[in-house]
Amino acid sequence: MILGNSLATLYAVFYAGTAVLTVGLGYWVLSRTEMGSRRWFGLLMGLLSFWALVSFVGVFVPDRQLQELLLTVWTVVGLSTVFAWLAFVVDYTDGDPLESRLVRVFALACLGLVAVAVTLPFHDLYYSSVLFRTEPFAHVETTVGPGRVAALGYTFSGVGLGTYYLLELFVSTRYRSRTQALVLVAGIVLGILPFTASLVGVTPVPTYNHTVFGIATFVLVVTYAVFRHSFADFAPIARDIVVAEIEDPLFIIDSDTHLVDYNDAAGRAVRGLDSHSIGTPVSALVDGLSEFDPGEEGPEMVSLTVDGESRHYSVQVSEVTARPSPRGYLILLRDITEQTIRERELEAARQELERSNERLEEFASVVSHDLRNPLNVASLRLDMAQREVDSDHLDTVDRAHDRIESLVEDLLLLARSGTGVDEQTRLSLATVADDCWQTVETADATLRSSVSSRSVQTPPGSSNCSRTCSGTRSTTARQT
Repeated sequence: MILGNSLATLYAVFYAGTAVLTVGLGYWVLSRTEMGSRRWFGLLMGLLSFWALVSFVGVFVPDRQLQELLLTVWTVVGLSTVFAWLAFVVDYTDGDPLESRLVRVFALACLGLVAVAVTLPFHDLYYSSVLFRTEPFAHVETTVGPGRVAALGYTFSGVGLGTYYLLELFVSTRYRSRTQALVLVAGIVLGILPFTASLVGVTPVPTYNHTVFGIATFVLVVTYAVFRHSFADFAPIARDIVVAEIEDPLFIIDSDTHLVDYNDAAGRAVRGLDSHSIGTPVSALVDGLSEFDPGEEGPEMVSLTVDGESRHYSVQVSEVTARPSPRGYLILLRDITEQTIRERELEAARQELERSNERLEEFASVVSHDLRNPLNVASLRLDMAQREVDSDHLDTVDRAHDRIESLVEDLLLLARSGTGVDEQTRLSLATVADDCWQTVETADATLRSSVSSRSVQTPPGSSNCSRTCSGTRSTTARQT
């Protein structure tokens, strides 16, 4: 008889289809995806499926007591579903339900309301009255009691807060979870229409609670989001103010290196980057990342043209984990243009110094060989001449050779030390004169100095100046 009632049959088929669809979707997400919040989603789908199943059984139960028992189960499952929804949304929007104070508050509220609901046969706190109806099929009609009012507040608050979190994600991100969040919000809004219609009595059976009809709408919308907008492929990344204000380009990609989000700095750095770029491989968007592979060691630096100026960026890649496995990557480009310019300038200076050193080494080689070889020959010939002839002129030549040798040593020292003639130090003339006077043969000559307060600039190392002064003093002493 019940099956002969077309409306009852329609309701039963609808509930059965909803239960099967919900179980299938929950199983698929749990077993075939790695969405970080899949466990909470699976719990939500399980409760929705059981809620639809209870409603399905209720269509076929003609007994009043069994209908009241099913009402208790139906109420408990409905309250639990609201909690599971809020916990899932918190987890999906990159929170931790177990650490969320809000989720804990709703858990306590849910437990309190469930405690009232399971004792329905003994009081009228939840429903002020429960009437058994037989047309068009067996069901119970309830009127709102104090507990039901509290449950309505709990339900609207939980659904509203979850929707708010999704809307917040919707307005704060560019990537495809924006579409996912919008689809979920649409599913919630459409899903609560049967619940609202039941409250005001605008339904085919005014005395029957049609809330569960919203489950099918919600599940169908979520199914669309799963298969059309990759709802389960990549858990959203919270875009708090810290991320939004990062001044360096930041790209968020999925495990297949497709772009899923970016900050404003990235939009300025990469020409043509906009919301239509979402889903495009990052290698096709950013020059220098054409061969980017998360499993391989990527490029250390990329160069981009920003406002007509070439800018250089270091590449930092971080793994994004969505409990428990990696789901994507963050690519942060640090602007190192000034550092790169300084490094290039230092490298150019180093190369110029190397070339200068090579020229100095070449000069030192010329001084060491091309000057010393003739000097050695001259010194050898002088020794031979001094053994054959005793002449003061030969002694003068010998001293000249010594001076040339000293000059060669100074030139080699200058060339090999790399100092220039413009790198000077200040010396006291009186001190240099006294030092030089002690190193030359002066016979009975004496030194009188009137330069005690004067100084001169000389190249580093006083040997050059000292040799000059020594030579001058020696010559003067011999000629006086």
